[in-house]
Amino acid sequence: MGFENIDRIFSSANTVEILFYIANTPMCKKSDIYQYVTRNAHTADRIGRMADMGLIDIETTSRPNTVILSLTKKGMQFTNHLLAAESVLRGRGPDDR
Repeated sequence: MGFENIDRIFSSANTVEILFYIANTPMCKKSDIYQYVTRNAHTADRIGRMADMGLIDIETTSRPNTVILSLTKKGMQFTNHLLAAESVLRGRGPDDR
C-alpha cells in the first residue's frame, strides 16, 4: 500500500501551515499566504497541487491579481484529521482540543 498523497503533503515545507492558515482565515487571499505563512518560491506550486488534490478551491476575483483561497469539504476533513492527530500526539483525545 502506497502513501503517495500523504507523502506529497508532508514532504513539502509549509503545506500543513498553509492548510491551517486557510482553515483559520476565511476568504484569505493568495498574497496573504506569502505575507503571513511563507515566502518560499515554490508556494504557488504547493497551492496548485493542493487544489489538484481537491483540498482547496482557488477563486479568481474581479480585482486584478487577487485570488481567494478556501478549503473544500475534503480539505476541511483532512485538516480536521490533522488536528485530531495533533491531539493524539499531545496525549489528548480528539474531543479534548
